[in-house]
Amino acid sequence: MTFYGDYHTHTRYSDGKNSIEENVAAAVSKGLKEIAVTDHGFRNMFCLKISDIQKQKKEIDACRIKYPNIKILHGIEADLVGTDGRIDLTREQFGLFDLVIAGYHPSARPYTLADMYGIHLKTYFSVVFKPTKEIIRQNTRAAIKMLERYKIDIYPHINHSFYVDIKEVAKVCADTGTYMELNAKHLDAEICKALFESDARLVANTDAHSSYNVGAFGGIESFITENGFDINRIENLKKGIELSGRI
Repeated sequence: MTFYGDYHTHTRYSDGKNSIEENVAAAVSKGLKEIAVTDHGFRNMFCLKISDIQKQKKEIDACRIKYPNIKILHGIEADLVGTDGRIDLTREQFGLFDLVIAGYHPSARPYTLADMYGIHLKTYFSVVFKPTKEIIRQNTRAAIKMLERYKIDIYPHINHSFYVDIKEVAKVCADTGTYMELNAKHLDAEICKALFESDARLVANTDAHSSYNVGAFGGIESFITENGFDINRIENLKKGIELSGRI
């Protein structure tokens, strides 16, 4: 079974191992019709540098000419860095990208000490200790504020270190048209069950950090089948995703 597109991939512009062209060539070889280049946002330890945006764009444009049979989206994986839903991407910078993924990474630096405590320190402890109900409520509020504040295309790898109420976040994603991601690197039956039971639109992505893993959907496909989920709920199985449009 061939998926239509892979919308979460990284290159050497952040913490990926390969070039944009190597990732695109891998996508073409696996029969994909679309690929998004989504390097990490500007407050991440492994970020795409603001000064490199135009350079990256030129490389993508060159690949669009060389590989006309695949659609290449210039995206970014921004980070939630504030309890008020703030991400490390300004409204003006949204217009530089075709697609915006936004979620949480512990490697992203918040802007204030209050956000360091409210977001990062509590999340660090959650990795070791089970997060309290209050931490989950606070995280859920921050995630919802982010989704309501910006036009986000994809919410990635939910509950990977940053724990939220999946049902509440999924409801807001459904209301805002934000896709919720089934991430090949972070598959969990309980999380997937909550996603498939929600009304949110679902997209499968590899989160590839090497060209070898671009378009490698075999693990997701077998996981979904083995757990009895409806694979037809995944919208990039047969068609491309619909972008929300920039602010």
